[in-house]
Amino acid sequence: MNKIITLFLLSFYLLINGQAQTPPWFFINTGAENTHIILILQSTPILLDDQPMEFGDYIAAFYEFTDTLLCATGTGSTGDIGGMMLVNEVAAATIWGAEPNVNNGFQVGEEFKWKIWRASDGSVFDAVVEYDTNIPNIPDSGLYVPNGISKMASLSSYSIPGIDLSVNKQLSPVSGCGTLEAQDVTILLENHDTLDIVGFNVYYTKDNGDTISAFVNDTIYAGSTYIYTFSQQVNLPYVNIYSFHTWVEYPGDVNYTNDYNNHEVIISNFPKVDLGDDVFICQGDTTLLQTDDFYESYLWNTGDTMQYLFTAVEGFYYCTITDVLGCQGFDSVFVDVLELPQFDLPDSVLFCEGLYANVEIEGRFESYKWSNGLENPNLYISMPGDFSVTVTDFAGCSSSASLVAIAVPVPVVDLGDTIYSDLIDTIILDAGPGHDSYLWSTGDIVRFLYPQNYGIYELTVSDGFCEGNDMVIIVKDTIRFFDDLHVWPNPTDGFLTLYLPKTKTLSIDIYSVMGQKVKSFYGMPTNIEILDVSFLGSGSYVFIFNTDDKKYQRRIIKVKIE
Repeated sequence: MNKIITLFLLSFYLLINGQAQTPPWFFINTGAENTHIILILQSTPILLDDQPMEFGDYIAAFYEFTDTLLCATGTGSTGDIGGMMLVNEVAAATIWGAEPNVNNGFQVGEEFKWKIWRASDGSVFDAVVEYDTNIPNIPDSGLYVPNGISKMASLSSYSIPGIDLSVNKQLSPVSGCGTLEAQDVTILLENHDTLDIVGFNVYYTKDNGDTISAFVNDTIYAGSTYIYTFSQQVNLPYVNIYSFHTWVEYPGDVNYTNDYNNHEVIISNFPKVDLGDDVFICQGDTTLLQTDDFYESYLWNTGDTMQYLFTAVEGFYYCTITDVLGCQGFDSVFVDVLELPQFDLPDSVLFCEGLYANVEIEGRFESYKWSNGLENPNLYISMPGDFSVTVTDFAGCSSSASLVAIAVPVPVVDLGDTIYSDLIDTIILDAGPGHDSYLWSTGDIVRFLYPQNYGIYELTVSDGFCEGNDMVIIVKDTIRFFDDLHVWPNPTDGFLTLYLPKTKTLSIDIYSVMGQKVKSFYGMPTNIEILDVSFLGSGSYVFIFNTDDKKYQRRIIKVKIE
């Protein structure tokens, strides 16, 4: 498989004297999981030109990625020299794995190439490794098992001078998107000898099928490369993984380890990415947009490059994805931001004590939720306090508002008890001071009312929008004597009507609230007397009434009518 085990570059360098002091393999540990361990025992044959390699020489596994070989073994720390030095003890080579931008580790079926580095002269040679995958008591010892373990049976390499013609890589066909029909099979050859090579045989198979061969009657100059394209093309008509095996034969070739090349061509569908249906969100909310699968890279029209995107802004959103083969797919989705439900709620609600206020939300919504638990479109308020409501429309969007309920006192009015009198013109009805408006059942809108007839008199007073009510009955009464003293009206603007119990004498003393006597009256009364107090100034006075056998005290208010 044309995959990368690690992003570890293979760089070849020599020091000033031409001798490499350490292997020219650079290793970077990405910390990826899915590694594979190769056990190397002291008895494992590790041969160069059929002779045991020296302790201090290095071996390393590599993978081909694009045009570069990538080192897959190292000591494990970032920046360490790649490969593993041979020592006289049991060792283990860890094969690391990391797909580009994925870091998914060593995968089932992945293959790698081995190289050796000879410390004595800094030479690098290709090597062939045989594996022992039947390690006793280790069930996961199968070759190419992620997080598994295998044992190296042998490693061999050759540096014998002479003819050496190799297949360095397969240039085409290459992995791509959609079906690729009638593709060339092209390979890169290299002449490692110091002499020219003339005439050679090349071969390839697709998916282990028929062998396609050709004799090339051409010259590859010493130390140079040669590109050859087979005359017979291949068809890759289906989405699939195609396996190609190419090799070269030349009489007298002394190094067979580099004569062949295995290569996989992956034909992939153009990826179909699905961002889902259009999205509806409420104003102020955020939605998550994401693709339905994982890809190599992502590019949103907002410039974001993650698989997912959070947004609260209305509009079209596009995402172009690219898979590991460079194939691209595209999808779009529209985010519709819905307005929150609109409704009016007063900031402050006033209601009269003992009554209630009805707050009603206009408009039709899916649900209502008041802070007191009610779920009606209206709320009857009979207690002061703070109230809030959340309404939800039929799209599922919600908005809230609150109000303050204030109880306003109801004005108090008292017209007194039933009035008994046969002198109607001496009666004054007082609604009391300080009210915003007055309305009598007679239609009068004044504080003081002089009734003209006996009967029922009703009064409504208002303070702001709260109203108080009372009524009084005036009854014509000709009874000569009363059980108690009655004084009317109180307050008065000039005259008092006295309803007296039976007595032969009557004295009246008038005092100010400071205790000073203001006036005295004496006489032989009847049961009803009229007392002129118009001389008194406005204010409160104490009247003391003395009869034959009893003393009465009353507080009388003198008012001045404008």
